[in-house]
Amino acid sequence: METIRNYLELMFADLPNTPEVMRAKEELYQMMEDRYDAAIAEGKREHEAVGMVIAEFGNLDELAETLGIEKAVREADEPRGKRTMLSLQQAHCFIDDSALHAMLVALGVLLCIVSPVGVIIADAFSSSLFMTIGVIVLFMCIAAAVVIFIISGRVKREWDFMEKEPCGIEYGVSEELIGERKYVRSVKTILLTLGIVLCILAPVSAIAGDYIAQTVNAYAEDIGAAGVLVIVAAGVFLIIYSGGRDKAYMKLLKLNDASTVRGSYAYKDNDREMHIDTTGFLGSFLSVYWPAVTCIYLLYSFLTSSWATSWLIWPVASLVRKMIINLADKK
Repeated sequence: METIRNYLELMFADLPNTPEVMRAKEELYQMMEDRYDAAIAEGKREHEAVGMVIAEFGNLDELAETLGIEKAVREADEPRGKRTMLSLQQAHCFIDDSALHAMLVALGVLLCIVSPVGVIIADAFSSSLFMTIGVIVLFMCIAAAVVIFIISGRVKREWDFMEKEPCGIEYGVSEELIGERKYVRSVKTILLTLGIVLCILAPVSAIAGDYIAQTVNAYAEDIGAAGVLVIVAAGVFLIIYSGGRDKAYMKLLKLNDASTVRGSYAYKDNDREMHIDTTGFLGSFLSVYWPAVTCIYLLYSFLTSSWATSWLIWPVASLVRKMIINLADKK
C-alpha cells in the first residue's frame, strides 16, 4: 500500500491545496485501497495488485470529472505550474555544499577574530620584532579570511537556479529529508549550545591572566586577553557552523509551493523559519550579513584599538540576525 500512497501523492502533487482537492484525494485513495484488497482476495500477488490499481486509477485526467476536480486538473497542466524537480541525490549535494559554505564562513569569521592575537602577545614582550611579526600575522589572517569568504560564495553558485526558477521536491524526497532533519537539528542544538557556552566563559581567560600576572608572570595578562579572543572565535565558529545543514534542509523543504498539495509535504513540519521567504531583499541581506559584520568589526577595532572588547560584536550580531528572522516570520 505504500507504493499506492506514494503514487497517489505524485498524482495530486501540483493540484491546489483546497478542501475539494483534498477530499478528492482521500476519496480516490479509498477507491484504490478497496481495489487493492479485492485483487489480493482474488489471489493476486502484491505487485500484481498494485499494477492493477495503478492501471485502473492511474490517470487523473480521466478521473477528474468523477472526482469533481476538472478545473483544478486543467489549471495544473498549464506551463506556469511546472517546476524543476530535485532528486534525493541533488538534495544531498545541495546540503553538503551548504554545510561546506557554512564551515568556510565560520572559518573566515574565526580568522578575523583571532587575527589580533599575535599583536596582543607581541605587545606583552615590548619587542619591535615580535610586533612586526604580530602585524604580519594579523594581515595574513584577514587576507586568508577574505579569500575564504570569496570561495564560500562560489561553493553555492551552482545552486543559484533555485532562486531564479520554480523548483520543488517530490513526496518521497520530502519524507526522507524531514526524517533526516530531526537528527540534524539535534546536532545543531548541541553545537549551538557549546558555542554559546564558550562565548560566555571566554572572560575567564582574562580573569585568570590578570590573576597570574599579579602573582607569577606579568606577561600573563596579555596572554589571557589573547585567550579570550581564541575562545570567542571557537564559540562563534560553532554558532555559525551549527546551522549550515539545517538551513539547507529548510531551503529544500520550502521549495514546494504551500498553495499546492505538494507543499503539504514540507509544511507539516511546524518550524517557523521554514515558512520565511528568504528570496528577494531578505535573502540578499542575509547573504551579505556576516561579511558586513566582519567589516564593521575590523573597522571599529582598528579605529579604537579595543580588540579586547570588540569581539562582543559577534554574539550581538548573532542575536540581531535572529531578531531579524523573527520579525520577518511575524510579518
